[in-house]
This record gives sequence, C-alpha cells and structure tokens, in this order.
Amino acid sequence: PILNGSIVQYSTQEWLSLNLFEDIEHAQLLATQWQWTYNNIRPHSAIGGVPPRQLLPAAGAASAGPAAPDAQRDEG
Repeated sequence: PILNGSIVQYSTQEWLSLNLFEDIEHAQLLATQWQWTYNNIRPHSAIGGVPPRQLLPAAGAASAGPAAPDAQRDEG
C-alpha cells in the first residue's frame, strides 16, 4: 500500500505537470476525464490486464457502467 501510494502520487504530479489549466473548471473537467479513463479504460493487473469496461458484459451489467465525461473543451 505504501508503494502504491507513492506511484499514485507520482502519476498525479506527472499529470499536473503535463497540463495547463485555464481556470478551476477546466482543471476539474480534465481531472474527471483522466479519472474516468483510469478507472474504466486502462488495463488493470488485478483483473488479468484487461480494462474494467471489458468485463461489464460478462458481469451482466453492460448498461450499468458510468458514461464517459463530456469533453467541453480541448485538452490543451
């Protein structure tokens, strides 16, 4: 858990350094988009290296998954 916390902190700092934000709303939008991708699209080693969204149909919850956040601005 301690190592995982260090990795998450590094990923967050790296993400922050790669983005320029116009205002707080823009920062919140980009953070929400990143979080959705991280939780739904990114392969997870704990479930066999597949994205969680890929397992939803097998679990019988294809329509229960969260929708992707709308992109209201460019990810500049």
